[in-house]
Amino acid sequence: MKRDIFKVPVMRLAAVWISVLWAFVAGVADASAKTYTIDQVPNPREQNTEYFVSNPDGILSPGTVARINDILARLERTTGAEVAIVVLESVEGGSPEDFSVRLFEKWGIGKKGSDNGLLILLATGDRFVRFEVGYGLEGVITDALSKRIQTQRMNPSFSEGDWDGGMLAGVEAVYALLADPDSELSVSLRKGSDEGGAWVFIVFVFLGIVIMSLLAAAAARRKPKCPRCGHKMNRGYAKRRCRFRHASCYR
Repeated sequence: MKRDIFKVPVMRLAAVWISVLWAFVAGVADASAKTYTIDQVPNPREQNTEYFVSNPDGILSPGTVARINDILARLERTTGAEVAIVVLESVEGGSPEDFSVRLFEKWGIGKKGSDNGLLILLATGDRFVRFEVGYGLEGVITDALSKRIQTQRMNPSFSEGDWDGGMLAGVEAVYALLADPDSELSVSLRKGSDEGGAWVFIVFVFLGIVIMSLLAAAAARRKPKCPRCGHKMNRGYAKRRCRFRHASCYR
């Protein structure tokens, strides 16, 4: 039975057309997002040693870039640490770990012999932020602290599309940890990280106790075997015996 298209409810047709249009627009947006290779990311320090932000897509505002450059220049003069900020739409392969490691090594971030560099990579289209820390800073910018900076200071702004606010908050946290370790922000970040580690330890201890208790209970319920025939001994008697009632099986 043929169906007259003109008898299909208008609202249903409108919904179908809106869905098609939305899919088209989303596809165009994805296609227009530039994907960068390692060699395509511009190194700001090749233009000026006081520039630390690579922002080729203009995701960060000029005012935020200027503030971050000022903070990181002061950080390098004070501590010698080198921090590079890279903000892109998308990276080749979509793997933040591999891309950040290769970019860190290509640019040689950090002083030679000190390896005191830090790369903060944000890819807005791929929805990730990554900290790549040199060996010389791993004692200060630990994995736990890096994660805490992201979740506590950066991600709340990023989730609202505020790339400026999130990146600036992350840079200020890094500056506090490296240049002003006694500041309120540094203390709160380290304290939160320590508390998180303590909770992990408590959970592991609790799980260990539970597992040991279960193993002990299972061992207690396990029936002993007959020393003569190898069959399991019966319970419930003053003396245990196997089900074949061998004389030598009595204990």
